[in-house]
Amino acid sequence: MVMLRTAFDCSKDRFDKYFIMAGFVSSADEWTEFDPKWRARLALDGLPYFHMNPFAHCGTHPQKPFDRTWIGKESRRRALISDLLDLISQHAWRKFGCILPADSLMLFSDIARENFVPTLIATAGRLIWSDVEVWRRREKFQQPARMVFEDGDEQKGSLIDD
Repeated sequence: MVMLRTAFDCSKDRFDKYFIMAGFVSSADEWTEFDPKWRARLALDGLPYFHMNPFAHCGTHPQKPFDRTWIGKESRRRALISDLLDLISQHAWRKFGCILPADSLMLFSDIARENFVPTLIATAGRLIWSDVEVWRRREKFQQPARMVFEDGDEQKGSLIDD
């Protein structure tokens, strides 16, 4: 029996207008194989982690974990992103995502926010989770998937506690 796991990460756009949650679903076994390969590829470039926003700007304005050695190194950037995308495509079975306006919680009543959608991460998680469940049932997986978040995701407890 396959144990499904989802891996999600959250961010806000640089203008704080949108909240974004995106990730992938695969088996627990696939994620177990994926993790050391991902970390090994990052280690080739001396990176402890990867976030797309700093990566997008590292060729001109490096931010942690990217240093000045990335400035003007487009071939290095292309090699890294290509390798990381290859790893994802080899191990992830399906992608999911959600983009919410940062002020979207104001559309809900106080009671709804308190009991159902207390934070943007809880709202996005509920929306994505319904897509994951539709996919899981369509693909005839018996076991429900488990949701895993990046350690640094703020307010993830508001979704976990539900």
